[in-house]
Amino acid sequence: MGRNNRIVIEWRIILKMRLIALFICIVSVATGVCAQNIKDGWKGIKLFETNRKAVEKQFGAAAEEDPIAFYYAKGFLIRIEYSREPCAALDAFTTMFTVPKDTVIEYWVAFESEKTKLSDITWNRDLYERVVDTHQLWFIHYYDKKDNISLTTIKYREEDEFMRELWYAPSSQMKERFGCKK
Repeated sequence: MGRNNRIVIEWRIILKMRLIALFICIVSVATGVCAQNIKDGWKGIKLFETNRKAVEKQFGAAAEEDPIAFYYAKGFLIRIEYSREPCAALDAFTTMFTVPKDTVIEYWVAFESEKTKLSDITWNRDLYERVVDTHQLWFIHYYDKKDNISLTTIKYREEDEFMRELWYAPSSQMKERFGCKK
């Protein structure tokens, strides 16, 4: 085989490998796997930035509101607390914030069992404290105290860990920045 034929074959192999990599990347993004780091919010929902209109554009109208909004979608349930009027509290236990009405101030995501592997999530494990649940068999919790993000997973025997819950709550810095002054 001549030198030119070898070069053509090598380029064909490289081109096929690039096409396969592109296909894997497209499928990953289309399915939401590895699409973004959980530090950036889940599905683009960011505390004190995202509003109700943006959430409902992505997930439709809330299925329930009393006064927390619930959204049901394929593979997960989202519970979102929106701000009321600036510096208006829901109850005596709710922190008041200076953000406009209907801004996301806290949310929780429940995943369908065994659909999303922890290894499919983009995150820095070193920033999280790992706690094995002593009350619920197979549950493991991860806490990022600085950004106030928590993950709960379930792990059966030696299999992969699967996402169960993801919770975003205001961090100390966010409370300081957006909290109402008394």
